[in-house]
Amino acid sequence: MNRYFYSILFLVIASVSFAQSNKEDNVRELFWGPDDPVKNVMEIPEKWQRESAVVIYKFEDYTYNKFISKMTTTKSVRQRIKLLDQAAVEEFSEFSFTNRFKSSNWIGNLMAGEKHIVGVKVIKPDGSENVINVAEESVEVDGETKLAIANLEIGDIIDYYSYIEDLQPVMGTIEIYDPVEETLAEVYPVMNYRLQLLTDNKFYLNFRSFNGAPELKEIDNNKNSKRLFVLEAQDIAKRDFPNWYYPLVELPSVKFQVYYAVNNKNADYAMAFISEDEDIVKKEVSREEILNLYDTRFRPAGNYGEVEDYLKAHEYASDAKMVQDAYYFMRHYFFTRYIEASLVQDSKISNDAFKYYSRGSTIIDSQKRFVQMFTALLKEFDIDYEIVVGKNRFDGSLEDILIEQNVKTLLKVKTEPPVYIEYFDPHSVAGSFSPHLDGTDIYLLSSQKRKKIDQIDLAKLPATTVADNVSEANMSVSLNQDFSGMSVSSVNRFFGHEKTEEQKDRLYFADYVYEDYDRFQTERYLDMVKNKEKDQFQKELNSLSDKIRERQKEHFQERLSRAFDLEGIENYDYQINKTGRYGFTEAFEFSEEYDIENGLIKKAGPNYILEIGRLIGQQISLNAKQRDRKENIYMAYPRRLKNSIRFQIPEGFVVEGLEKLNVSTENETGAFISQATVEGNELVINTTKEYRHNYEPNANWGKMMEFLDEADNFYNAKILLKKQ
Repeated sequence: MNRYFYSILFLVIASVSFAQSNKEDNVRELFWGPDDPVKNVMEIPEKWQRESAVVIYKFEDYTYNKFISKMTTTKSVRQRIKLLDQAAVEEFSEFSFTNRFKSSNWIGNLMAGEKHIVGVKVIKPDGSENVINVAEESVEVDGETKLAIANLEIGDIIDYYSYIEDLQPVMGTIEIYDPVEETLAEVYPVMNYRLQLLTDNKFYLNFRSFNGAPELKEIDNNKNSKRLFVLEAQDIAKRDFPNWYYPLVELPSVKFQVYYAVNNKNADYAMAFISEDEDIVKKEVSREEILNLYDTRFRPAGNYGEVEDYLKAHEYASDAKMVQDAYYFMRHYFFTRYIEASLVQDSKISNDAFKYYSRGSTIIDSQKRFVQMFTALLKEFDIDYEIVVGKNRFDGSLEDILIEQNVKTLLKVKTEPPVYIEYFDPHSVAGSFSPHLDGTDIYLLSSQKRKKIDQIDLAKLPATTVADNVSEANMSVSLNQDFSGMSVSSVNRFFGHEKTEEQKDRLYFADYVYEDYDRFQTERYLDMVKNKEKDQFQKELNSLSDKIRERQKEHFQERLSRAFDLEGIENYDYQINKTGRYGFTEAFEFSEEYDIENGLIKKAGPNYILEIGRLIGQQISLNAKQRDRKENIYMAYPRRLKNSIRFQIPEGFVVEGLEKLNVSTENETGAFISQATVEGNELVINTTKEYRHNYEPNANWGKMMEFLDEADNFYNAKILLKKQ
């Protein structure tokens, strides 16, 4: 039997290897074969001769096919690029890509899964070609395949393709594929661009061109069961993609998504805006479609008995307070109290870590389930609400909704004042929403008779201000006795949107899971575990906590080194003081202690020069290209960044150079203000930097540069510690 099994296995592997070799040949033929439309194109227009590089041809190809019980999708890109200076030569001298993925079920994966084929060739100015042997010349580094291209020179053409094929079994009657959203322009000019989509029967396509991009056209391909779509463009100018910029809002771009549904009836049940007929490419979504989708998918439902019991056991001064408390209880009861079990399971401490919860316990793991349960709870307490439908600012206007995954939904609970509720993460708070929705246009969906959602109105979400989104760093600094370095302790506070990323970065499960247990007096996970496993689980979780904390300390120490542009950060430690998880205006606060060895202080005869400005962290230093910005300015939210430094002046020294630390630049776009005084034996510095809006037109870029430059000048400011 074993001999038979291994014989069959050998035949399977041999046949698959042959098929893969054939596949690689077919893919190469697809891009570089006799039908290659640019195989002889080597020249570029005169107007682009001074560019770093020019894309002669860019080709993107997507296919969606079903054969019996298998789905095959491919996505490919091919670029033919002429290199015109040394910077471009260096840019394209190394490629990185992810190789073929293999699952633990490796035999089955030989016949299914994702395959990645890469081809690269170099064409010299005389027309000679060198096809790189990717398999032999590439190396695996940290999960990536790296390929060095030797002997590249100015004037060479590099021609490469990347082909990814995914073969998966059909798992149901509906399949929703990842959306594609991209601009046509690149950092190099493009002579010719072609986007191609091939879909099989029962595949639906949403596609739309934006901001002046060419329209998609259907091409007759003489195959009744397949549909071919093509978009072509020529002479695409290069574009910069600077910081604080939303390309999809302004540049010619395309967005599309493909869906599979066995029939129209199945399509009606998808969480997507799908065309009524597979033969019709969907280009827009009506308000009626939005109403119908969310009325059907977001109807109140769910077992919220534990939440109801909790709320009825407490008294509240207002419905708004009750709604907020309900949100935090649900965040704990249906989410954070399962985190320990998830860690136990994922860490292989137990194969069945969830068995200790009561039967019927629920994890709310999707926006849909959250809205259904929370609205059911609101109905139980006779509280009105509206469903908010919006889009992130970086994704374009509300009227351009095409892809449901880009829609952001939340609840507006009609209390006094209104409470906005979003699907929770471990640190989300009631009364706030994503900064990318700040001040945006939205649709409000409601029910006139509190049954079916049948009304849709245009509205606008409130916007935050610099006073809402604040970070504060309060630092105490003292020099070592031998002036070889300094010791720093700081207390850091974050408010509003400023705390969101800091919480994600700083808080780990032990910081907030036990906080929730204590707040709501629920049974801890380890108290549910049987005694014979409890000690093991506790030991493993403690070990995991210690490892996480050590990795965090290393990460934060490295982050400080980057912020100060210094190597000598030592003895770093930190402590969480307040998690800030129960209100938008609550502070997230942590303390830090560390030493800075050398770096900031230099001896000058009997005196010392101290680079005091660097203690506020690196600032934006604009180069000539950035100063000549042509794009509008988009930021996530307005914000205020405050630093307070109390520097202990060494005995026997006085401070000179305070005038460099007292500066003020302020206009309607923002500000940088610094005040420095000597109080006893301390130099006290307070700085404030403000970005006053989440959007500025390019006409205001000069005004923004004024305070950005002032902040950068302060960062480079020095004081003299003069010996008395």
